[in-house]
Amino acid sequence: MSKNIDEKDKLYPVTKGNQLIQNSRYNLTLQQQKLVAYAISRIKPQQSGFEWLDISVQDFNKLTGKTGNPGNNDYLLFRDSIMGLSETFFLEEIETDENGKAKVDKNGNFIKRTTNVNWFDFELEERINSKGETVASKGKIKLNEKLNKHLIGLKGVYTTYSLKYIMPMTSKFSLRFYEYIKSYANYGEIIEIDLEELKDVLLSENDGVRDPNKYKKFADFRRRVLDKAIEETNRYTDINLEILEIKVIKRVPYAIVFRLGYKTQVLDKENNPIDMEEDLSPAMFSYKHGASKPVFKKELLKRVAVSCNTQAEKEMWELLQNQYATLANRHMKDDVRIDGGNVQYIDLFNEMIENECLESFINAQLDKYTDRQWKNLLDERVINNKEAYIKSCIRQDIEDWQSFLRRSEKTFYTPRESNAMPEWDITPPKFKE
Repeated sequence: MSKNIDEKDKLYPVTKGNQLIQNSRYNLTLQQQKLVAYAISRIKPQQSGFEWLDISVQDFNKLTGKTGNPGNNDYLLFRDSIMGLSETFFLEEIETDENGKAKVDKNGNFIKRTTNVNWFDFELEERINSKGETVASKGKIKLNEKLNKHLIGLKGVYTTYSLKYIMPMTSKFSLRFYEYIKSYANYGEIIEIDLEELKDVLLSENDGVRDPNKYKKFADFRRRVLDKAIEETNRYTDINLEILEIKVIKRVPYAIVFRLGYKTQVLDKENNPIDMEEDLSPAMFSYKHGASKPVFKKELLKRVAVSCNTQAEKEMWELLQNQYATLANRHMKDDVRIDGGNVQYIDLFNEMIENECLESFINAQLDKYTDRQWKNLLDERVINNKEAYIKSCIRQDIEDWQSFLRRSEKTFYTPRESNAMPEWDITPPKFKE
């Protein structure tokens, strides 16, 4: 895995369904959490199931930040960590129908079910050391297939982050806290979290039960758990958190109000800047972009370099941007899980990225809608609102982008050679007379 970690093209963002983040209760060490995150980052976007990953004690140490040659305790920790991830944890799931819509009872409440599931299946090469302890130096791990719907082909709300953000963390509470808070990012800049629920998330055991006397006093919980988690989240990740208010009833805290913001620069443990785009390969749109039209447009501009030579092209490029951002932000009112965006279109844009043709597609559309032939076609039709007509055509092209590409005479994406920058070959599609 040492080699794989350095091969950025093999690492994808860590992406989890929000039900898995918010409704699971478990107690993992920091090393175990990082190992789970790494395994998730190896999932290919078009993958349908989980694959076996080779893992060694050297890889495990590198992932968890330990340098030098492995010692006796490392072989023991390596084995115990992987075996611990084969134990079940508590997960409460909202039942959905075949279309992904949440089921509700006659009173309008979500229908939920609880289950126990484990993170990994594993195979280890074990031996007995000089102390009579069973240890391991290498083996294989595979995510449990029961987690498939929470990690692959996500259609509901989910959370995405770079593996780099969690690598420097030193507290097990920090990683869990960061995931949990970020899963609420679509609710806006101000987030109110119930204190007892936060304690359940951070302090529960694998069976979902929390010792009510552990950090019972808020001052203890804040000093030993919360403050460190906020500090490391602000220091190492892409978000900044600030406590705005601690709500109390009869002097007893019951909720915490946070202000959440996104950073433009992230620093590593040595205060060196991390390239936030560097290991997001391919650079996918994450669900959070559906919550803000300006942010989505900004992310779109990062991924697409369009040169406009005429005023008509500039106007059309602005129209295209607005259409993409609008589609990505359109609410799906019949799906109660969707709160901030239209995941259908974000998935389509990500599929274009995966097929290395997002930029080609946009450039071809720009040519298409500013082409004189297209304008003449519009002029010949009886259309009261040409802009609305073009918008509807853009929507149709986005929803049917594969057919749109097939209608063009040339392949839009042609690599020059391996390890070379891609060459974009754009030819406007021909239209039927």
